[in-house]
Amino acid sequence: MKISACVITKNEENNLPQCLNSVISLASEIVVVDTGSTDRTVEIAKEYGAKVFHFTWIDDFAAAKNYAISQAAGDWIVFLDADEYFSEESITRLPHVIEKANKENADLIIGLISHYDKESKKMFLTSPQARIFRNDPNIQYVGAIHERLVGKEKKVISYDASTEITIIHTGYSPDVLRDKRKSERNLELLFKEWEKSPNRSDLAFYISEAYLVGDKLEEGLTYAKKVLQFKNATLQGLYEKNYLNIIRCMIKLEYSPSDILKTIDEAILACPTVPDYHFFQGDIFRQQHRFHDAIYAFQKGLGKVSQNLSSPTIAFFSIGTVYVLLGQLYYYLLEVPTSVECFVNALRINKYDYAALKNLIDLFTRYETTEHTIQFLTKLYDEENWKDVLMLVSVSADARNTELMEYYMKKLPDSVELQDKHAHLSYLKGDYQAAANSYLQLYKQTGDEDCAIKALAAAQYSDSPELQECIYSQLPQTYRQMVSTAAEDEINTPVFLQVIYEHIKMKQWEKLLDCADVIEKNGLLGEVAELLYQNEEYRFALDFYDIYLQNATELQNEQLAKILVKVAKCLYMNNETNTALKVLEDAQELNPYNYAVYEHQLVIQRKLQDSIGAQQTARSALAIFPDSEFLKMTCRMVYH
Repeated sequence: MKISACVITKNEENNLPQCLNSVISLASEIVVVDTGSTDRTVEIAKEYGAKVFHFTWIDDFAAAKNYAISQAAGDWIVFLDADEYFSEESITRLPHVIEKANKENADLIIGLISHYDKESKKMFLTSPQARIFRNDPNIQYVGAIHERLVGKEKKVISYDASTEITIIHTGYSPDVLRDKRKSERNLELLFKEWEKSPNRSDLAFYISEAYLVGDKLEEGLTYAKKVLQFKNATLQGLYEKNYLNIIRCMIKLEYSPSDILKTIDEAILACPTVPDYHFFQGDIFRQQHRFHDAIYAFQKGLGKVSQNLSSPTIAFFSIGTVYVLLGQLYYYLLEVPTSVECFVNALRINKYDYAALKNLIDLFTRYETTEHTIQFLTKLYDEENWKDVLMLVSVSADARNTELMEYYMKKLPDSVELQDKHAHLSYLKGDYQAAANSYLQLYKQTGDEDCAIKALAAAQYSDSPELQECIYSQLPQTYRQMVSTAAEDEINTPVFLQVIYEHIKMKQWEKLLDCADVIEKNGLLGEVAELLYQNEEYRFALDFYDIYLQNATELQNEQLAKILVKVAKCLYMNNETNTALKVLEDAQELNPYNYAVYEHQLVIQRKLQDSIGAQQTARSALAIFPDSEFLKMTCRMVYH
């Protein structure tokens, strides 16, 4: 069995070597059809032993590819674009896949195209496409652009190898798009096709994609809707990808959440195997503080990931992020073991996922001993690997876990530069003089505002007037003015709030209270209450919310309801459960359209085993949020 590897080219000297390297061990021959290169493309092709042919470009990709096919002598053809290449595993598997396709009398082999962004070094989309096919006169490309394989006289049979063959495509990386101006080129060719064959879903889809590549969202959305209007597409996966495009456009164009959710529901109904729609849905619910519904949507999407190799999807590259979001949601709902499990799942996918590790160590810092934390992390990380240990040091520092940070720092050789980490360790251990001086030097070297803030805070915590004067005199006025706590002084609000944040993280309550007059005078009670709430300092947050609400005179009902939900959680976390329920009743009266009100009521009622109260709450909420799976499940559970 002979394989011909075919490529059409024009000025592809940067891409062609990687493409040809991936097929040279497979192919009996390499056929390169050049359409007018002015760089080293042809020379490179000949270096790989390719048969090079020249084709005058006539604005028709199918014509150029069919010419290449006519020059191929193999039994099977592998046709890659110059900016594509086989993954290493696929190179090994391909001969066996062709043998299996032969036995099933298949004509085309469907592989998985994974689009790779060179700048972020991440995959961002997968889609099934045929790049391998029999060398048969019946099989040819059609379409001047976004050409596709068809059977001219009889129908072709496909073999699905999307779980075995992966082709990496780099042509839609941002840098490539800027260089090649693909959007303008593609639109010109597509509208020529459109003039000949209007009202075709396939063409409308490609026109939409070309507009989106050029970041023309309104135009892209217009043609994406035409795809659904005509409903005559023939390409596999087109409708699934088109819905993805519509949803992303609507999000970027800031359509209302209700409109986006309606489109997502439509997409799920039309293309039920695609996980991405559920992920979009979950993220909107999360932003709306519909946390249980977000969890349901994310889990539904995760359950479909393994099913979906037949449609375009970004889900494979979103799983880690989804697990992190799930972990955060479960933690907010106080389901700590499930939260830990989600963060661990994210780290199993990518152990260098900083957000996942930070959240996990935050939890361990609150609930586990350092010894148990180290034992657990040893299962995921290699203490002999500098990259692993450096990450553990950084995350431990961010989590302000002194013991853990010190443990991992000792695992690194003296040659590793750790000036910033030593400063932070001194800070966490209460050696404020060393910390203040180290942070000051780092600020002078880097200009990093966070170093200036920490130098300022460390000097304050030292209670040494000499050190304070030394540090303050070397900082810009913006920072030095934070020294004064006189209510009449003008302040730089962002810097001041960063200092307050340090007081909260370092649990310097006396310093925080020293700033109370300045906080109140500058109208920052709400902001400080929020900082305390986000850092789970619920008792102090209650005090600040209380003073804030006493002074607030112009709050709208919606704003006040949001604050009361947070007050209720503070009360609940301080075991004032009945008072929390009364506050939530007030919030519901102010704004019955705030989903979080009902969700928090149900959490408390479940804890109190108040089935009658939960039934009433769920019924009331379901009348306003009939799409809520959580409320539906709650009603069913209560009835049973």
